[in-house]
Amino acid sequence: SNTASVSSAQPDAQPLNNTATVTTTVNNCRHNEVALDHSTLTASPTDVSADNASTSRVLVTLRDACDNILASPPYDLQNVTLSSARGGLDTITPLAPTGNGQYLFDVKSGTSGTSTYSATATNSVNGATVNLSATAQVNYYGCVSMQEHVLAGSLNFLHLDVLNNSGLTRRLTGVSLIWPQRGGRKIQSVTLQATTLWSGNSNNNPFVIPSGGLDWIAGTDAARSIASGAGTQALKLNFSYSIAAGEQYSLVTTWDDGSGARVCTVTTTITH
Repeated sequence: SNTASVSSAQPDAQPLNNTATVTTTVNNCRHNEVALDHSTLTASPTDVSADNASTSRVLVTLRDACDNILASPPYDLQNVTLSSARGGLDTITPLAPTGNGQYLFDVKSGTSGTSTYSATATNSVNGATVNLSATAQVNYYGCVSMQEHVLAGSLNFLHLDVLNNSGLTRRLTGVSLIWPQRGGRKIQSVTLQATTLWSGNSNNNPFVIPSGGLDWIAGTDAARSIASGAGTQALKLNFSYSIAAGEQYSLVTTWDDGSGARVCTVTTTITH
């Protein structure tokens, strides 16, 4: 608070205005010094697939006590580190800074679960390292796993065991298959457990459901859903020919969480 006063030997008709006070608030911003409670970590999106095909992005923003984004230098990408509480389960890739004091990292994981990310920043002038109090979280949701179920004898279908431990109900929404091209080879039907999901006579190569115009049979929406942890179900693709030994098939299945969201894919290469 600063006060100024005036006086005079002459008569003053208004003595009340002879003093004035001004109060100034001084903030110690400590420019280019990280303020832990003003710096942030944000992740977008916060829900991604754990099949390593989906990537989230974590933005680290360093600010001083007055909420100003820090200048660069003294802070640069080499002196900002992002780490995961799940360690080596996650992959962290630093990207170029978006601007002074803002740094991007791509994060992804092949394991379902929630990862908490934290950051440290080192001042290249004085070497001081600070751990940001803010954290970012990303939920990695899983997909189903598929394994060929080998059966003896001459077969006219591929039989795969489907296991859902993703933590979500999974609904089969698409099937794409490339198989050895030979004359007269056709797919007759697709079944999950004992329910026929599609039946026809398609010789498309590749065979695609549903984008190829082959619709699911009405009423099978619940039948093509697998609850998390409910056990193994059998996915079968029936052909109009016997499968020969040594033939290779490339199968891609698409699954969602039953609501059309949280889509994931599973690619399976089968050598019968």
